[in-house]
Amino acid sequence: MNWEWILGAVPLLLLLACPISMFWMMRSMSHGDCGSNTKDRHDGVAVVPVHTDEEIRALRERLARLEARHQQPENWR
Repeated sequence: MNWEWILGAVPLLLLLACPISMFWMMRSMSHGDCGSNTKDRHDGVAVVPVHTDEEIRALRERLARLEARHQQPENWR
């Protein structure tokens, strides 16, 4: 085995490790593989969670409180 060739390639491989890993991560993100759960996906389409009327009402109330708070000038910083 030619050890000089292998030892000479090690610095190049270390130098290319970052761009290669970045390429691989960006590729997986564009294909939707990053952080996806098989139970949350069906045939490549994300499953939208169903909210109850009570959850929707609570979220609307919270949004109204936040909008009212945002309108008060003393909260602007």
